[in-house]
Amino acid sequence: MCTIGAIRLDEKEFMLFKNKDFARASYDDRVVSTADWFGPRGLETFSDDASTPSVYSGLSIGANRHGLLACVNHVRITEPDYCNYDLLVEVALSKAGGVDEAVAAIEAHLQVQPSWRGNLILADSERLAAVEVREREIQVEYDDHRVLRSNHQPLFGET
Repeated sequence: MCTIGAIRLDEKEFMLFKNKDFARASYDDRVVSTADWFGPRGLETFSDDASTPSVYSGLSIGANRHGLLACVNHVRITEPDYCNYDLLVEVALSKAGGVDEAVAAIEAHLQVQPSWRGNLILADSERLAAVEVREREIQVEYDDHRVLRSNHQPLFGET
């Protein structure tokens, strides 16, 4: 079970964390960087068969030049035409300077391209947010001190 979160340590410091659970015995990270953001690519491949080629997607965790941090975890694959939730981290980091702008960018993106179900954690110097994504819908929990998620979506009623 993937676990993600952000915890404020003091006025100027916070920690973003993510673990990755894979069925695969090995995984080659592919870190990407632009002048504005960086992070490792997410993996769309869930097969534990080593002969199945790896399919990389958006970012699974990253940061941008504005100090926005973001990460995502898996909840459920839905429609085959929907995009991988890792793309939403890349949307947030490439289009936003802070948490509020990131939430708006994710909402706008989902209206054009719905996503697999996933959870994102967003953090900037002012606030933290947990964003639960279901196809075209989102639910957001804001907090100044900590936000945490596993593979469940409590804001949608799942526990």
